Formats: sequence, C-alpha cells, structure tokens
Amino acid sequence: MTPAELAAYESGLMHGIDLGRRQVEEEDAARWAELRRMTRQIGTSYSELCERRARTAQERGHHDTAAVERARAALQDAIARRNGLSPLHTAPAASTRTAAA
Repeated sequence: MTPAELAAYESGLMHGIDLGRRQVEEEDAARWAELRRMTRQIGTSYSELCERRARTAQERGHHDTAAVERARAALQDAIARRNGLSPLHTAPAASTRTAAA
C-alpha cells in the first residue's frame, strides 16, 4: 500500500468513526432528553412525598430524636439485610472470635 493509499484509507476510516459517533449521539439525544424529564418529575414527586411524610410525622408526634434514630436504624438494617450483610449491632462479640495464629 502506498503512502497516498494509506492516507486515503485512514481518512475514510476516521470519517466512518466520526459518522458513527454522530449517529449514536443523534439517536441518544431523544433518550437523554426523556431521562432528564423523568428525573425532574421523580425529584418533584420525591420532594412532595418527603414533605407529606414530615407533616404526618409532626402531626403524630414522631418527630422527636428517638423516633428518627429508630427509623434510621430500621432502614439501615433493612438495607443491610437486602444486600446480604449483617448489621453491625448483630456482629459477634470480640470475645467469641478466635485470633488467627
């Protein structure tokens, strides 16, 4: 292959890559716009849900620190169990573990 043929081949190759990249970006543009729209909707819905839950907690007297800590601990336990982890407060005591020799 002569240098001119190699240059023409490489130019065509780069053009093809650029063309493919532009095509993918054009096809994904509509999907990205939809994702942004859905994310904004979810954010709005989530903030409304949080506000409702906060009002309900205040009305029922669940806004004290102890209730918040109990709820946080219950949520952390649920997440840990869902992921197959043992919550820290249920780990075996240090005295029951044996040291490696």
